[in-house]
Formats: sequence, C-alpha cells, structure tokens
Amino acid sequence: MTAQLLRCIRDERGYATAREILLHAPIGSAGADAGMALARIRGEAAFDDLCDALTIAPDQAGREGAAWGLSCLGARAAGPIRAASVDGRIRWQTGGSILARLRIDPAVVAELLGSANEREVKLGRAQSIVAEPLRRVLASQAVTMAPRKRRALEAWLLAAVPS
Repeated sequence: MTAQLLRCIRDERGYATAREILLHAPIGSAGADAGMALARIRGEAAFDDLCDALTIAPDQAGREGAAWGLSCLGARAAGPIRAASVDGRIRWQTGGSILARLRIDPAVVAELLGSANEREVKLGRAQSIVAEPLRRVLASQAVTMAPRKRRALEAWLLAAVPS
C-alpha cells in the first residue's frame, strides 16, 4: 500500500522509501508498485537503480518489481528485462508479459523463437501472442485502416511470426 501511494504521489522525497521497498519486497504487488514508483518519480534517471535492483534484489518480487519499473521507461528496458528473464532472475512469464507491452521488434521476436534456449523461445512466444488476433484484424473486411499502416502491420507479422 505504501509503494502504491508513493507511485501515485510521485514526490522525490518518497524515492528512497520506494527503493527500500523494492529491494526488500518479499511477495505481492509491493515490488511492482515500488518499481513503478521509482520510474514515475525520477523517470529515466531511475534506470540504473532499477537495473541494479533487477540484479541485486534478494527476492523475486523485488526483481520483478524492478522489471515492471523499467517497463515504464520504454523500449530501452527490453535488453535488461530479456536478460533477467533468460538468466532466471525473473520468471519468463513475467518477462514475456512485460516485453509484450513494450515496442516489439520483429527481429528480436524471430531471434527468440529460433533460439535453442528454452527460456528465450518462451519469451518469444509470449511476445508473439498478439499475432493471431492481429491476423484476424487484418483479414477482416470490417476493419478499415490506411493502406500504408496495413502493409506495415502485415510486414511486421510476417517477419515476427511466420505463418
């Protein structure tokens, strides 16, 4: 509850408290709330603290909270989150869910799906979960969109998740 409040308030004076919660979050959503609080309080300036927590937090809840905080900072977070997922510092399900919310790079998804590493394949599947609904949208005559946008989505789909 404290971390959630700090996340909403976004006051610099709460940063140190949110960081302590993140590093010592044993269970539940406190870690995610604390990670997002760091990102919302300092923005990009929280990147290094969140990457550190992704590595040094003693409990999985804290490491996953750091990943959720990093996700608030955009595509730059994909590398550290992917590495933590593959290394087993966070669950692949959590990493996949977070990565799917970030901008998906088709080349990365294709690389993950073609990997010999089981965790990387799982991360790729989690990111490509949008493929089937997107195929249905693109096939529907009822959905209108600019031709350029349709071509871009079709190209992404083909590159990321070949049929």
